[in-house]
Amino acid sequence: MSSKGIVILASPSPFNEIIFNHLSPRFEIERVIVERRLSRFSVFRKRVKKFGALSALGQATFRSLIYPLLELTSRKRMRQIAAEHNLRSTTIPENVITRVESANSADTIALLKQLNPAVVIVNGTRILSIEVLEAVSAKFINLHAGITPRYRGVHGAYWALVEGRRDLCGVTVHEIDVGIDTGPVLAQAAIQPTAADNFVIYQMLQLAACLPLLDSVLPNLLEGRELAPLTSIESSKLWSHPTAGEYLRNRLLRGVK
Repeated sequence: MSSKGIVILASPSPFNEIIFNHLSPRFEIERVIVERRLSRFSVFRKRVKKFGALSALGQATFRSLIYPLLELTSRKRMRQIAAEHNLRSTTIPENVITRVESANSADTIALLKQLNPAVVIVNGTRILSIEVLEAVSAKFINLHAGITPRYRGVHGAYWALVEGRRDLCGVTVHEIDVGIDTGPVLAQAAIQPTAADNFVIYQMLQLAACLPLLDSVLPNLLEGRELAPLTSIESSKLWSHPTAGEYLRNRLLRGVK
């Protein structure tokens, strides 16, 4: 196996602990680089620019009012999933973590060059710049919460259920290119949400399904072996966060929580 190890490049998330604790007994994790979370105002301003004020306000309402309620009512089910799949949230050792302003910062690029990993696992960061992707020869792979190319962007499992595409409700591990979730697909897996599951729980089910995919692709990537990408005839579509109105409408009319 290559002497070069793995770097995890992530946004602040409790899922980082689960990913690290799953991988560290199996692979050499050189560093976990965590970017600073954008302020809510910065996020809102970006969404206003991209989607318009009305949609951005609806998204903010969903995130600030509905999402916390879903989290509160999902704790028992989340613990059940964690126990079933041995998802451990033990704190990552502080000496393994480096915090940076942004995944695209000069500090991130300098650290990647210093570590020179074989693989960079990306979890939930801002869109990576070409300067970051070309900083080292590592394979950058994304843990994507959706089945691409149909469900690019965010919350792919939720939107698949809204569209009645339970067959495309799942998770993807793909190489990162300059597009948004457009890189070659290395592995995919479906999830099977129950009628009791909801928007928050889908994400935990996706993470549980994603970790075995990492176990299957990482040995090949660490050895420098190229993996034949999976292909799909599905159309490509980019999805965003639901607004409060969209969520309530889909829950009432389609039964998608």
